[in-house]
Parts: sequence; structure tokens; C-alpha cells
Amino acid sequence: MKRKDIDEVNGYKLDNYQKDIILDDSQNLLVVAGAGSGKTLTIIGKIKYLIEVKKIKPNNILCISFTNETVNNLINKVGYDIDCYTFHKLALEIIKSYKLEYNVAPDDLLEYLTGEYFSTLIYIYNYQKYVVDYLSSNFKKKYTYDEIKLLFPEILDNYINSVMNGELKYYDVEHESIKVKIDGDTAYAIGKTKTLASPYGMIKSWWNLKQDITLKKINGKWIIIKSVA
Repeated sequence: MKRKDIDEVNGYKLDNYQKDIILDDSQNLLVVAGAGSGKTLTIIGKIKYLIEVKKIKPNNILCISFTNETVNNLINKVGYDIDCYTFHKLALEIIKSYKLEYNVAPDDLLEYLTGEYFSTLIYIYNYQKYVVDYLSSNFKKKYTYDEIKLLFPEILDNYINSVMNGELKYYDVEHESIKVKIDGDTAYAIGKTKTLASPYGMIKSWWNLKQDITLKKINGKWIIIKSVA
């Protein structure tokens, strides 16, 4: 297939950049494109090229997108029976293929746990500095740490003071895993983390941390009723 043979895809005219992408036979190709630039049309053209010219079987093509809307749009317009998923749907299909047990956490629980996760990160001085620098840069205003604390009212002052005055020294953190199990209105979360720290004059070393959290859904909100670290 030559460049002149792919002037259009599904009745829409392609520009030279789109043609280059469709005809590119590289093993890996990264394309950076903004909103409204014709990404979906280019993907459809690429899939048609792989099937019709390169003779790739449709069941050997996997297409991944971010939203259900885009996935449905691709399936309806590509004209071939290919596997097309969102990232989450693909992950779910992989889990199912290995016959693993799983629970899909509701959105409000995931939102709550995500907030707790970032609240934990802010305990570490390095992350405090990153947050201050990030917000100051994006909003063109130099924030103080006291102002940032207003965004995280759940942070305990005595703990933060221990970090800030050097009694608790944190250098790095590696989050190993978090597992969530849901049983009706009760949820159990187990998180494992390794922290490089020097607490209260001890030598600098890695510490294995584990936190077991039990949450209860009360009046539509997830509330921590037990937390053991």
C-alpha cells in the first residue's frame, strides 16, 4: 500500500502525519497528539492497514483506550472483530482468564483509600516539599507548609512536627502492595510498605511496615473503625 492509496479512512481525508503513522512498520511507535487531532481515525486506519496489507489476523490485534465511549466508537467504526478494551476491562479479563478470586471496589471506597494513601505520603518531609513546590509552580503562588496543611486537615500536628524537627527522619518509601476485601458494608484493606528512615536517633535503615484497616459504610460514607500498624 502506497501513500496515495490511503488518502481516506471511512470517508475522512488523512493528513501527511496520519499517513506516516499508518504506514510505519516499526516494532514500536510513540505518537503524541492533542485533542481533536484525529487519533481515533488514525488508529482505525492503522488497524485496517495491519489486517488488509500486512495480513495480521484480527484476533492477534489488541486495542486499548481510556474510556468506554472511545472503545465503543472504535469497535463500531473499525469494521473488524478485534479485541478492544479499556485498561480496566483488560485487567479484569486477565484476572478472569487465570480464574482468580476478586472484588471490584466501589468508587467511593477507592476514592477514600486514594485520599488516605496521599495523606500518608504527605507525612514524609520530601513529599511535603514536592507538594509545596508543585502547587506553587502550577498556581503561580508560593505556598507555605502551613497553607498546604489546610488541604490535609487529618494530618496529626505532633507527628508532622516530629518529622519537621528531625526527630523522625524519612528518606524514601516503597509501596509494595495493597489488598482490599469487601464484605457487604464492611471492607478490609491491608497495605505493605518499606520505608527508609532514621527514627529518634536510630541508624538509617529500611523498615517493613504493614497496616490493617477495617472500614464500615455508615450513612453512605466509608469510615475507618479500626487501624492497626
